Amino acid sequence: MTANHRRACAPNRLLTRQTAGMGVNAGTRRNRLPRGQKAVYDHVSFAPTTAEDFGQAARASGNLSLSMYLERLALLVKTEHGALPLLTDDTTEALKQTA
Repeated sequence: MTANHRRACAPNRLLTRQTAGMGVNAGTRRNRLPRGQKAVYDHVSFAPTTAEDFGQAARASGNLSLSMYLERLALLVKTEHGALPLLTDDTTEALKQTA
C-alpha cells in the first residue's frame, strides 16, 4: 500500500472532528440572510478586549454568532438614530477621555 493510497483513504479530518464531539461553536445561532441576498465576507480585526466584549455580548444575547450580533446591533442603532454614526478621530479621542 502506497503512502498516497493511505492518505486518500484516511478519514476526513473535518468529519472526524465533527463526529468526535461538538466543537466550540455548537449551539451558536447563525446569521441567515433572506433568500436571494448575498453575504459579503469581510475580514475584521479587533483588539483582544473588544473581541471578548463582543463575544460575551453575543453569547448573553441568546448565543448569537458574531455576524448575527453585529447585524442586530446595526439594525438597533439605525432604528434609534436613523443611520449608523459617522466616527472621526475627534470622536474617538473624546470617547477615550470620557471613559
